[in-house]
Amino acid sequence: MNSDRPATIHGWVPFMSKTPNYEEKVKKILDSLVPSERICALTGEKWLMTDEEIGWYRKFNVPPSKLAPETRRRFLFGFPVGLAAWYKPQAETGQKILSCVHQDSPFKVLPDKEWLDRDFSRTEPVLQSEQSFFEQFKTLAYTIPVAARRDDGSNINTLGFHVLLCQDAYLMFCSGSMKHCFNSAFSFDCEESTEVLNSVGCFNSAFLSRVFNSNNCIFSLESRGCDHCAFLFDCRNCRDCFGATNKRNKQFIFFNEQLTKEEYQERISQIDLASSSQFENQKINFGNY
Repeated sequence: MNSDRPATIHGWVPFMSKTPNYEEKVKKILDSLVPSERICALTGEKWLMTDEEIGWYRKFNVPPSKLAPETRRRFLFGFPVGLAAWYKPQAETGQKILSCVHQDSPFKVLPDKEWLDRDFSRTEPVLQSEQSFFEQFKTLAYTIPVAARRDDGSNINTLGFHVLLCQDAYLMFCSGSMKHCFNSAFSFDCEESTEVLNSVGCFNSAFLSRVFNSNNCIFSLESRGCDHCAFLFDCRNCRDCFGATNKRNKQFIFFNEQLTKEEYQERISQIDLASSSQFENQKINFGNY
């Protein structure tokens, strides 16, 4: 009998940890944790480690952080991806307006048109020779407002942040020349599309990530030059495919099986992606493929 083989009961194999030494050491640390005052290893700031914070460490099975929650928050917002919006008070009236600047940030904001109409070059700070340059620069940066949404005025009927030349678009982030689109980021020259990320030149499509020059596609990833397809990964110049991966110049592929036109149309006719339950099931099938 092989003693290295785990014991089974009716085919069931018990969970075998791949990091037993780590888990043993972390368990000892977590078992000894109690709410207490801590000092941030980076800033020297004091904070109270609460039961809630300890609960998160236990949930993820990791040792406690040596950094204060505020320090960790600064790390998080120090490298933002630009895909967030908040209601932030307008610098002069206090009225809350949509902005890409976090509501707790010390930077002030103005509505974009008001900001564009101002001439901030006339601001002349008084130099303080006894004060460091960086402290004075910080004061200047916190004094002069920034544009709330980075809208240069070229957009029409658009709610976006860091966008150019968009029309009839909603929730656009860091994008340009988007028309009749919804909830997209880092994309350009797309029309009639929704949930588009890092894509260019797509039309009448949805749920795309790094897709280029494609039309009538749904849930496509890392693909280009495809038409009338759904659930693609790494495909090029494909047409009428459903559930295809790593294909080139193909047609009538159904989950990587080559079909005739009639067979393909028969299978597709049984799927209604307008049904949320069917769409979710197909996502699961594609993810497991």
